Amino acid sequence: MLNCREITQQASAYLDNRDEPERKPDLQFRLHLMLCRHCRRFIRQLHSARVLAAKVQSEQQRTEQGDQTLARLKRRN
Repeated sequence: MLNCREITQQASAYLDNRDEPERKPDLQFRLHLMLCRHCRRFIRQLHSARVLAAKVQSEQQRTEQGDQTLARLKRRN
């Protein structure tokens, strides 16, 4: 069975591929997550951090687009 260090090293790949049926994590990975609450917590926290980072990036892009639009409007006047 995999140890916690191996789980943390593979966590990003797990999150990247967990929605792709053909790329399911191996049995050892899933078994470890079933037995280890610390690694389950780590996976949840990593997932939350990725979701938050994506939201921040999206918001920054919207802000930049809004700033660009505002600058164009100011130049027209």
